[in-house]
Amino acid sequence: MIIHIGLETVQLKGEHFDVFVEENQKISQGEPLIKFNNKAIKKEGYKLITPVVITNSENIEKIKFNESLSITHGQKLMELKYIKRGV
Repeated sequence: MIIHIGLETVQLKGEHFDVFVEENQKISQGEPLIKFNNKAIKKEGYKLITPVVITNSENIEKIKFNESLSITHGQKLMELKYIKRGV
């Protein structure tokens, strides 16, 4: 999964972001991924539209989205049901 917080925010080179996980790291539900200062990012002129891209969709049977326009701490963005494969 790729989560890109804000549009063109890569130009900030990590400023205003604290990342708690590494690429390819296994995570658990409720584990914090990133913290960011939305006020500082907006003040610098960036929009906080956040695309979420699922990169292994061939392994997912069903996706249920939270259809709210904004998600706050503790709310689910989506639920994924993975395809069960033989062991």
